Amino acid sequence: MKKSLLMAVAACAVFGFAGIASANSPDSSDFKINGDIELRYRADTNTHDQFGNGTNDGMRYVLTLNMTQKLADNFNLYARYSYMTAPADLVNTFGADVVSNNGKTSFSTVDQYGLDYKNAGWKYKLGAQSLSLGATGLLYDDRRYFGPHIFNNALNASGKVGDVNVNAVIAESNYGSGLENDKIYYAHGSLPVNRSTFGLGYARANYGSATALGPVENNATGVNYYTGDFGYKLADDLFFHSEFIKSSAADNNKGVNLVLFHIIDAKNDGGIAWFHVEGQAALQQESQGNMTYQWGNAQGAGFFFNHKITKDITFSVVDFKMKQIAPLTFAPGGKNPSGMPGDQNTLRVDLAYKF
Repeated sequence: MKKSLLMAVAACAVFGFAGIASANSPDSSDFKINGDIELRYRADTNTHDQFGNGTNDGMRYVLTLNMTQKLADNFNLYARYSYMTAPADLVNTFGADVVSNNGKTSFSTVDQYGLDYKNAGWKYKLGAQSLSLGATGLLYDDRRYFGPHIFNNALNASGKVGDVNVNAVIAESNYGSGLENDKIYYAHGSLPVNRSTFGLGYARANYGSATALGPVENNATGVNYYTGDFGYKLADDLFFHSEFIKSSAADNNKGVNLVLFHIIDAKNDGGIAWFHVEGQAALQQESQGNMTYQWGNAQGAGFFFNHKITKDITFSVVDFKMKQIAPLTFAPGGKNPSGMPGDQNTLRVDLAYKF
């Protein structure tokens, strides 16, 4: 599927839009670039860990460039360039922000690329891209990662059917390591009713023969995932979000995320969250295991805060305390194939400049 997706992008660019572009040829004003520079202090303190206790900390530096080239009305090529440098124990350990870095402490690559199209209130994106599945990213979320093998090749469509907001995704992983890739199918709909929003989602993953970290139940026939979410506007500046998930695995198959978000003023916002995600509740990824926004096989609580120093510079803090739900089992047939190997306190302090 990887090759077919890339061939589809190339074919659309060369053949499908040739006639359109000739009538409306793109020029230099049709090329746009923006990005951000981020400095992050990260500290992960592990206790009761099956692999040993300790703290991994240090400064991480990231540059991202987002580029778009207009091909014709409503059609664009997109690409993202990422550069990151950080201490080795933040880059080359499980749970790091970079995938497949081969022991290096810096990283430079074009890790997202493809085609997007907008028409009649619908948006379509085809190519290597970041995905967040579920109302709060509880099912799958790779937005904090970098590297060519973390992002899926996908066709992603979103729009409205009547009053229902709809999102549908067909995706395939891109491991690049000789492993059989995973196939993911996802659909979600949400309906706003007065101050509330109700949503339902479904996903199916047909995993490769040895891709997820450890054994995945129903690996040969695929795993089904069911989600429900509810949001409520408590006040003009106070919002409640919740999401629930259950997979078809025999056990360790449930997850929940509860978030309270507050817009303090024009420059400040933040919130608190509590979550419980069992080891087989969320979609799996070969390099990182459970791809929930939080962590699989973990429960915990934390807070996040954002302050706009200027319109382009933001200071942020995220601090979560997490406990392991069950000891990991790596033997064949084990029921906790991935996720937290112990308890962890994770702190992120960011200073980001957008341009």
